[in-house]
Amino acid sequence: MAFMALGGCSIRRWLVLLLALGLLSIGLLSYRMSSLISLSMRTFKRNPRIRTAPPTYMLVRAIGNALPPRHDPARALQNLRFTLEHEQLEDEEMATHWVLNRLADEQVARQFRELLTEFGAEFTELPLELETYAQAPFHVIVEDRGIDQVHLEVTSEDQWTKNQNINAIYGSKNRYALGINGARNLMLDIANNSGARWLLPWDQTCFLTREAWEQIKHDLDHASPDQKYFLTFMDRLKEKNEVIFSSNFKPNPWEEPQIIFRNDSIERFDERLRYGQRDKAALLVRLQVSGIWDGWGWSSWERRHTYANMSKDVGGSDAVSTTGYVLRLYSGLVSDVEENSASAGFWREIRRAKGVIALLDKLEERVMREFYDYHSSNLLVYDEAQLLKFKEQIDANEGNELVSSLVDDADRAMQVSKPWTVTSNEALDPERDPQPMQFAWALPSTHTYVVFSSVLSLVASTEGAATAGNFIPGKTSSDFNPIVEDHRFLRTHETAITEERGLPKASRLKEKLFKLQLKIAMPSIKKVLTNVIEGIFK
Repeated sequence: MAFMALGGCSIRRWLVLLLALGLLSIGLLSYRMSSLISLSMRTFKRNPRIRTAPPTYMLVRAIGNALPPRHDPARALQNLRFTLEHEQLEDEEMATHWVLNRLADEQVARQFRELLTEFGAEFTELPLELETYAQAPFHVIVEDRGIDQVHLEVTSEDQWTKNQNINAIYGSKNRYALGINGARNLMLDIANNSGARWLLPWDQTCFLTREAWEQIKHDLDHASPDQKYFLTFMDRLKEKNEVIFSSNFKPNPWEEPQIIFRNDSIERFDERLRYGQRDKAALLVRLQVSGIWDGWGWSSWERRHTYANMSKDVGGSDAVSTTGYVLRLYSGLVSDVEENSASAGFWREIRRAKGVIALLDKLEERVMREFYDYHSSNLLVYDEAQLLKFKEQIDANEGNELVSSLVDDADRAMQVSKPWTVTSNEALDPERDPQPMQFAWALPSTHTYVVFSSVLSLVASTEGAATAGNFIPGKTSSDFNPIVEDHRFLRTHETAITEERGLPKASRLKEKLFKLQLKIAMPSIKKVLTNVIEGIFK
């Protein structure tokens, strides 16, 4: 018994000692590592919980590609962390979800996945598949006016028009790679499938304070039976996010609003509109919501899908009410860019358009390098190994005949002063349209055959296609019938191929599409001119 008492006493002493050490450790940690403890608590709180009933409200936000110079690339990850750490709505009836929308940089996508997982946030990823992107066509004809924007002779063009025209050419590729309205409709589906009554498919940098959410929730809970949609205007932060913790901070919600849907609403975002083409404003118009967008220059095509197609799901121009506000987190740009002014809005749009073009330019280069294996050390059209083989066989009749046909193709192409190009978005019918196919240099790129009239060319006809199959690795004559399946064409004259700048000044393709090829093609063109003409055929 004495032993047991002693043992019990010893145990108690050890427990007291351990408790003291534990308290000391906690004190040290709270002094030196308070942020780590806070993070651990937030992570614990944000672990997904098992719901016994569907949520009443579901907030889903899409995370897309950063588009410098419109956004600071580092801000997207910083803003997501800020939201996960500080958006404390403490509402059991609210569920949140994130959608990773076609992130082009796998390292960036991984960082987002890891951060969302760290906080136990639920998310869905829409991957960007390069092969699918490659199949999206370029648009020669702009739907609005039926004009061939690609080959239009332009003497002067303002910055706005130039960026809009380039983005129109990239239309289908934009809709896949950025796919903003497709992502929004997916967010609506996710929220609807959760069983929520109110669906909030919002942009990635939207941040809700508890005060703002309580106001929104109150209005939703007291909505009349015919109120299926609400608007929440945004306050665009012009300085670092921490400003919202200041006692002097007062929100000024004026920016284009986010839309709240009831689960029995029928309207959706129009997926025919590319990112930056009134993608959200189009639905606001159809919901009969008046705003600054009414003064924008809507094209005839856009008007047919908006003003001429008003929603039947709302009762009139005042049917959609506003509620609360939402903060748009800091973009990382100087404050002047985020001001509420016509000038600032214009430059935001210019920056956004340039950012979209830059992203799609990079994807095009990736397609050429990774999907079509183009490299400046290789010839773009002709199989160099085949050419060297022909050189070795030059004395044989068969080899001499093949080399002669190649030279004949180049000679004939030199005589073409007005090379044929496509001026339609429709695929060619080889039986109906065989005649325009003249001498050209065919380059398979992005599911497209780019046409050059150049020093080295192939005959772009049914007969020429058979010749093409002999010189392009992995291609047969059937791949080149018709030689142009899609709509990306580089128009040039017989001497333009030797010019460093590539195309005549008047061609928009020099400004846009051809420069993509120059990064990769120009070294090969020079190689063709030097190694092939001066070397192989001597």
